[in-house]
Amino acid sequence: MEFNFDDKGASDSKKRLEEAKARLLEEKRRFKEEMRAAKSQGISHGDPVLKPWMIWDISIFIVMIILFSVAMYYPRSSVSDTITSAITTNTTQTTQPASAITGASTLLLENISAGVTQKINNDSLEELEGPPPKFSLTLEDKDGISIDEIKTDADSLPYNVVIKNLETKFIFCNGDRTTDSDVDEDVYQNLKVHPFETEKLPNILLGSGRVEIKYEISCRFAEGTRYSKLASEFDAIFG
Repeated sequence: MEFNFDDKGASDSKKRLEEAKARLLEEKRRFKEEMRAAKSQGISHGDPVLKPWMIWDISIFIVMIILFSVAMYYPRSSVSDTITSAITTNTTQTTQPASAITGASTLLLENISAGVTQKINNDSLEELEGPPPKFSLTLEDKDGISIDEIKTDADSLPYNVVIKNLETKFIFCNGDRTTDSDVDEDVYQNLKVHPFETEKLPNILLGSGRVEIKYEISCRFAEGTRYSKLASEFDAIFG
């Protein structure tokens, strides 16, 4: 890319230089005429021939050359530096938001992976990973009937924990079980359920009198960290 610069200072300096050249030529002409006149009048060559005003004109001429050289170089360098600085600033302003967004996403993932107890904006997390998976949870007897209360004369009760994947992708589930006030954590870990398939997990409950059973199941996608959580429970009466 080529730039044309209209430098008023350089133009004025050039004009003054031309004037000084013309003036110097005029003084040289006058000097030659005076030398010829002095020679014809018999003046010795050893006498001073340069007058003070001639020395002053020569000094002005030298100063004008210096000023002209500086004026021709300095504006171009200054403008070039200004353009380079503007381009660099614009590039920095353009790339900074992308860096800031990347840093925020990285921090968010680090907080989730490390299990930091921190309130994270749910909208930002959903935009990053998408919504958590959908599934269903039921507790059924041996005949496949959903139960909320069941009676038995035996000293044991078979039942099933039923998890149905309602998504088109695999889900992975963890589960806790509470028997009365006794909590068994992670009775299920990373249980893999195929898309649109049902996983039946057989169990046997031993007890007497009234026993309360509760399951809490959390499921996520393989590539995500967001969980959906469901709970289901029933009462068993041994009699």
